[in-house]
Amino acid sequence: MMDRRDFAAGLVIGGLLGAALALLLAPSSGDETRERILERSAELKTRARERAEEAAERLRATTDDLMTRGRTVLEEKSGRFRRAVEAGKEAMSETRDELLEKLEELEQT
Repeated sequence: MMDRRDFAAGLVIGGLLGAALALLLAPSSGDETRERILERSAELKTRARERAEEAAERLRATTDDLMTRGRTVLEEKSGRFRRAVEAGKEAMSETRDELLEKLEELEQT
């Protein structure tokens, strides 16, 4: 997934640099060039902001999904642990009762 992001980031940066160089090297007056650079930078700033907002939304969605999954796993494991503890208590109680019975039998003989 990072390879796609790296590629996309390289593509955007390369596009920005290419556009800036094209504007700077184009046969235009200084005022026209500066105006075109300002317009293009405003467009790119808007696009960058939109992309950042999209990325943030995807991150929030992924985080929410992971939190939900984590809670589910935690609830499952907690339930399994509680059942194991209860089974252990039950087994201990039964063993204790059996041992007490055997002890009473030994004391009577």
